[in-house]
Amino acid sequence: MAGYDSPGEDNGSTRGYTPMPDPYERPFTDTDQAVVNSIVLIMAAIGILGNTITIAVILHYKILRKNIFMKFIVSLCVSDLLSACISWIHMYRRTWGFDDFNPVPEFFCRFYWGADLMTSYATALHIFTFSIFRFISLKYPIYFRLLKKKTVYIILIGIWIACFGCGFIPWFYITGTSIPDRNSNLQNARWPACTVSPDEDKKDIYKNLQYITFPLFIYIPVIGVVCTGVLIAIVVTQSANSMTTKSKKEKRKEKNAVIQLFSIATCFLFGYIPWSVYEIWSYGTYPNEQYYLLVDYWFGFISYICLRFSECLNPIFYNFGSPKMRSHTEMLFRKILRLPEKTQNSESSYESHADNTPRRSNATVYAITTNAVALETKERQI
Repeated sequence: MAGYDSPGEDNGSTRGYTPMPDPYERPFTDTDQAVVNSIVLIMAAIGILGNTITIAVILHYKILRKNIFMKFIVSLCVSDLLSACISWIHMYRRTWGFDDFNPVPEFFCRFYWGADLMTSYATALHIFTFSIFRFISLKYPIYFRLLKKKTVYIILIGIWIACFGCGFIPWFYITGTSIPDRNSNLQNARWPACTVSPDEDKKDIYKNLQYITFPLFIYIPVIGVVCTGVLIAIVVTQSANSMTTKSKKEKRKEKNAVIQLFSIATCFLFGYIPWSVYEIWSYGTYPNEQYYLLVDYWFGFISYICLRFSECLNPIFYNFGSPKMRSHTEMLFRKILRLPEKTQNSESSYESHADNTPRRSNATVYAITTNAVALETKERQI
């Protein structure tokens, strides 16, 4: 059994390490296990509900579907939704399956690692690209309007293909289940049973993935988000200090866009920096002591909670930074619950009209149509 010395086996310092206390003690108690499971399950429920609602609202209303940034948000919600759906596997591997992943099949362990790294890379690239597009829309609005939907779809598809090829496939290959020897001097003596395979070739691949994919898919996007955030702040400041006159609607729109981006970016940094630091730290070789087992376990759990917490907040920030998103979310809930529609102002009425829900009287519609025909006739005469 892992964690116990075999009779007559030399397990002392002659092998170059200090053995762990015998018998082996798990780095968590039954109370800790209950707390861990509760936190993960609550966050999974919030993540599934929040991202599902956000996707449903955007896809239901045409005015939202046509927006370029909403397309990014839908794709980002798909990534966060998948992460929330597989979080139960992380909960299991960190509690009941910490020393032995059975009876859950090994496929779920490997699928978890592949999907988790794929969605992590995808989320980072989505937010980085989102911030670039937001900067272009504020700095060069004329060029941004020339951006075609086809280009946006190509970018999103390219992100998912790259993350599947560099995230899901290699991590599905190098991970697996085994019963760790808690008295060994290997890194996986501290790790859960569902982790990187102890095979040396696969551990080398894991090390190379950290050196290649982490900078490309995590560190560069993190630095890029910070840089674009600074650039956006400069653009907004210059715009506020310039003599250019803008309507209150345009100023409010810019303000909401900046709030939304900075909220998402801050949440992204809060979740992904601790997670990436832990992944690198955990690969190091440390004395085989209970202290490092505890540090590895709780460092890994806390970094994962930060990651899940950031993904749970994303749907809230989507609505917080977009009045249009908030109003349409409320409209969808009222429609589902069969509640009377809320009285809308002129701007909301215009948006509702764009969604094929006309609210103008027949006289107003007639006047608008007449004016449009007269203007078209005048243009033809010219």
